[in-house]
Amino acid sequence: MKDAVRVFAEGKNSKYAKYRRVLQDKFVCLCDFTKSTADEVGKRGPKGPYQIENKSVPVLVLKKWNGDELAIKYGFPTDKETAPALLATLIEQALDANGPIARPTKKDLKDNPKEGKDEEEDKEKGDKDKDKKGKKDKAGDKDKDKKEEEKKTDDDEEKELPVPPSRPGEPDVPVPVPEGNKMRWVGSYQKALAEAKLRNVPILVVLGEDTNGSLDFMLGTIFLQASFGEKVVDRLVPLIAMDGHVHPSEKEEIDGQTYDICKIFALPCGEHIASYKELQKTLIFRSYWGPLFLMLRPDGTELLRLEGKDHKTDRFLEEIDLAVVEVGRGMDDRTYRRHIGCFDRSRRLRAQGSVQKALAELDKVLEGGTAGPAFAEFVAKEKAEIEKKGQEELSAAQQVAAAGDAAKALASLRTIAREYVGLPVQAAAQAEVDKLTGK
Repeated sequence: MKDAVRVFAEGKNSKYAKYRRVLQDKFVCLCDFTKSTADEVGKRGPKGPYQIENKSVPVLVLKKWNGDELAIKYGFPTDKETAPALLATLIEQALDANGPIARPTKKDLKDNPKEGKDEEEDKEKGDKDKDKKGKKDKAGDKDKDKKEEEKKTDDDEEKELPVPPSRPGEPDVPVPVPEGNKMRWVGSYQKALAEAKLRNVPILVVLGEDTNGSLDFMLGTIFLQASFGEKVVDRLVPLIAMDGHVHPSEKEEIDGQTYDICKIFALPCGEHIASYKELQKTLIFRSYWGPLFLMLRPDGTELLRLEGKDHKTDRFLEEIDLAVVEVGRGMDDRTYRRHIGCFDRSRRLRAQGSVQKALAELDKVLEGGTAGPAFAEFVAKEKAEIEKKGQEELSAAQQVAAAGDAAKALASLRTIAREYVGLPVQAAAQAEVDKLTGK
C-alpha cells in the first residue's frame, strides 16, 4: 500500500497526478501502525474502533465524517502497477458514495448517535472539571492580575509598528529587489492577494518568528538564494509573514511617517508582522512545527502546506510546478512591474491635474494583450473613478453657466473636453461647449 501512496504523493505519474490534490483537499488521512498481533486483533476485532473482523494486513478503510463506511479493502497488492490503480478505484468509489463534500450541519451532528453520546460524556466530564476548576480560580486571581500587568508592560514595549496606507484590494508599486536576492517579497497578505489576482499566479507564504532558527536556516539556504529566486520570481507571489522585532531594520520616512523597513526583505516590518497575525486567525487552525509554508491559489484558498525545515529546494520547486499547472498561465514579474508602473504614473499625473496623460498611461496597460482580464478590470475601475471626477466638474461648470457666467463655464468645459479623452464625459462637455457657443 505504501508504494501506491508514494506514487500519489510524488505526483510525477501523470496518470495519477490528480489524486495528490484529491487526498489533500477531500480526505483526512490516518495511518495506524500496531505494535503486536494482539494489539492488531484488538483494534480490528468486533469491538475495536475499526469494527473489522478480518485480520489481513494491511487494511484500507474509507469512511464518511460520521463513521459510515464508504469503501474497504483487506490486504493490498504489492505490485507497483496494480496498487496505485486499485487505490485510485477505491478513492473514486468513496467519493461517489460520499457525494458532494460539505461541512456537517447541526442536524447531522444531532442525528448521529455517536456524536450525541460523545457530547453527553464531554458535558458530564466538563461539569466535574468545572467544580474542581472553581476552587482554583480564586487562588489564581491574584496571579492572573499580576500576569496581566506584566503582559501590559510587554505590550507597551512591543507596540504594533505602523503600516503604509493603501487602497483595499490593491497591490503596492513594486519596490527594488534586495541586493543578492532575485525575489521581490510582499509583506502584506491583502496586497499579495491583489497581486496574485492580477497576475493569476499562486502565493507562496513563508510564516514564522524571527527568533526561530529553523526559519533562518530555510531563508538562508533556500528562499534568499538568488538561484531560487531566479527560478520562481515569474511564477508566484512570495509573501513573508514573519513576527518579531529582533531582525535588522532601519528607520525610513515615507510621506511624513517614519517606518521600520526590514533589511532582509526591503519592506515595512509592520506589514510582515501584521500578516503573521492575520494568517494565524484566518488560515492556521491547529498547531504546527515551524516554520510553516503555505501554497495558496490567487483567491487565497489553500493548495498545500509544509512544516519544519526538513525540505529541500527541489521539493519546493516541484510543489510550485504543480501549483502553477493548477492555477494556469500567469503573468511574469517584469510585465507586472511595467503595468503597475503605468498605474503609479497615472495616479501621480491625476494628482498633478494632467488627466489626459493619466488616461494615456492606463491605455498602455492594455496594449499588446498581456494584461489579462483582471488587469482590464483594474483599468476599467480607474477610468470609472476618473469619469466620476469629470462628471463632478461638468456639473459644476453647468451650474456656473446657469448662473450667467458663460465665459468661466466655457473655460471649464473646454478643459474637460480636452483632458478626459475617450470618456463619456468628454462628449458631454463638448456638447455643452457647442450649446453655449451656438454651434
